[in-house]
Amino acid sequence: KQAEPASAPEPAPQAEPALPYDPARCVRLVPMVVEAPLTEEFERKLSKDRPVLIFSDNAKLTKAFQHELDKLGVPSHIMTSQKTRSKNTTIINWDDIADVEKNLREFAAENPPVQGLIFLLGCRTSVLDLGVNAHEDMVRYVMPYFLSCKVFEKALADQNGADTFISVHVTHDGAFGYRTEKPFDPFYGAIDGVTQCLRKDMYELAKTRTKLID
Repeated sequence: KQAEPASAPEPAPQAEPALPYDPARCVRLVPMVVEAPLTEEFERKLSKDRPVLIFSDNAKLTKAFQHELDKLGVPSHIMTSQKTRSKNTTIINWDDIADVEKNLREFAAENPPVQGLIFLLGCRTSVLDLGVNAHEDMVRYVMPYFLSCKVFEKALADQNGADTFISVHVTHDGAFGYRTEKPFDPFYGAIDGVTQCLRKDMYELAKTRTKLID
C-alpha cells in the first residue's frame, strides 16, 4: 500500500491585535492605590464655643484626639460604650438604636450646636470568620453614624464661627482593602459605603465636609 502524505501542520495561533481603548467597551475598572499629594491648603476655622463629638470605644485613640482638640482650645465630648468616670462623657449602648438616638437628641437639646463629628468606632481589628454577625455589626458600628447625621444636620448646617466637619476613621490596611488579599469583616465596607453616600447628602444639606480615613 502506498503511504498517505502527511497533513500540513496547523499554523500557530496568532495573537489578536490590541484594540484601542474604548470607554464603551470597558466592563471592569480595577482601582489602584496612588499617591495624591496635597496641591492646595485651606485655612479652616474651628470655634472655641462649640463642641466636637468623638464616638469611640478605643481609649488610647480617644485621648489622642482629645489632646489635639485641647491644644486648639476646642471643647470635645465623648460618646462611648466603655464604663468611665471621665468628664464630658456619655455612656451609650451601641447595640440599642433607641438608646443611641435618645442620648444624641438629649445632648443636642442641652448643649451648643456641635461643629464636628469624629467617628472612631471603625478603628478595630476584625477578620472574617464564622463569628461575624453582619446585622449586629451594622447596628453597632454604622447606625450611630447615620443617626448622628440625622440628629445633628441642622447644627452642622450652622457655619457660624466654624467650618463644620465629619471625620470617619477605620483601621483596615491603610488603603481601604486594596493592599491586602486576606478576607476581612464586611463591617469595613458598610462604614465606607455609608460614608461615601452620606458625605454627598451632608454637603448638599448642611455644607459640611466629610473625610473618610483609613
